[in-house]
Amino acid sequence: MGNSEAQTVYVRIDGNDTVGDGVSPTTAFKTPQRALDSLPELVDLSVQIDIGPGIYSTSSRAPQSLDRPAVIYIDQLRSGRRTSQEAEGLIGSLVLKLDPNTVIQAGKNGYAYGIYCTGHSGSIAIWGGKVEAGARCNTLITAHRGTYVHLRKMQVDGSKGASIGLLAEAGGFLECVDTDANGSKVDLQTYFGSFAQMAAPNSSHEIGHIAVGPGSMASIFMRMRVTQSLTNRGICELNGGPNSRVSLEGSYDGRNSQLHAIRTDFVTKEPDAVIAKCDNWHTGDFGFDCTLNLHGGIYNLAGSRAFVGGNRSPHARPVLAIPGTFIYRDASIDWTNSEGIKKGVYLLPLTVSVPDDNFTIPVTFNSGSSGLIQLVNQTGSIRRNCVIADVAATTNGHHPDTGSELTLVHVEGQGIEITLDAGLIDNPQKERLILGRGPSMARSARFIWLDQGWVRLS
Repeated sequence: MGNSEAQTVYVRIDGNDTVGDGVSPTTAFKTPQRALDSLPELVDLSVQIDIGPGIYSTSSRAPQSLDRPAVIYIDQLRSGRRTSQEAEGLIGSLVLKLDPNTVIQAGKNGYAYGIYCTGHSGSIAIWGGKVEAGARCNTLITAHRGTYVHLRKMQVDGSKGASIGLLAEAGGFLECVDTDANGSKVDLQTYFGSFAQMAAPNSSHEIGHIAVGPGSMASIFMRMRVTQSLTNRGICELNGGPNSRVSLEGSYDGRNSQLHAIRTDFVTKEPDAVIAKCDNWHTGDFGFDCTLNLHGGIYNLAGSRAFVGGNRSPHARPVLAIPGTFIYRDASIDWTNSEGIKKGVYLLPLTVSVPDDNFTIPVTFNSGSSGLIQLVNQTGSIRRNCVIADVAATTNGHHPDTGSELTLVHVEGQGIEITLDAGLIDNPQKERLILGRGPSMARSARFIWLDQGWVRLS
């Protein structure tokens, strides 16, 4: 049998787990676990666990009696699937409401976990307060084995030695709203088959190191700041709002992963801190103030002026692309930064999709070596007035070494009309050529840098 009407169960730091009944603040339980254990297995209406101020670092259960010794261990309860916000609180089948001065402290008294939710059929909402590492501990908040955990207006502090702050694993789902997570070795970890979503619609919140495992997903919406680093082996979505962008201030390692970034800025202080090797990478209104190291894969730089985020960054650096990298961009992307300086692709060879007429791509040539640009025109019609621009070692304002070679190859489509532009020297040498199919069209063109310009060899 389940409970038949909404109820509140009280927990206070001076309560009593032996004689308390949890019905009122004066007869409160001493530990949150005792309050949870007082519930029936089936919670069929709304139950709120009201946890008063103080530091809670023990449970009514002995650590050795738990599969995961946690201060709060939620297992095998059954409740409704939905929680929702009402005024200044949450309503739902099972809600843990923490006083602003309530602290759940893991890592002491044998409890290596803070709040551990597993095998729960339904949704658990946790509102307010703080979960912290009191000493070395494993995780602070965990959603495990299909459990849905909704966090709101919380602080997750692992600065005193937590391995993982927020963890979603084995099909667990974490939804975190207006919640900070910092200080742990990994502040948000998702494993295979799990999902985490961070949102801050009403304020600017921060999250530290994020690690997204294979096959899992993490998404960040609205005014979130990722302040340390993001390591991604699964699918990661960074979605900001029109007036509240997502900001990555640390580093991003996205090898063997997918990234979808809309209204997102990489403003890391490390110049080469963004590394990616992926099957698919989509961006829109995307800004960066660092070098993007693309180690192969497909990069769809799509959306309005997406490549440098609509001229958002005055210091936008080139893209470093190694062999096997394919870049597709639409015609609206702006390859210059806010100072009008062209910042394009550096280090060759490279494959680029030519999306429209008047296509221009600045290429910073790797001085002292040979380079190959493969141009793809997938529409079947000729592209005209396209320019390979600034083919020079523009980092220091110097031209390529004498003898450096550049080869342009057309690999697909009807044809591309290309102008080679070495516009950073006093007397730029330009040559118009047609790459494409047909008896009068070249499939490739080879150039060598001699003195002050490019000379066509074949």
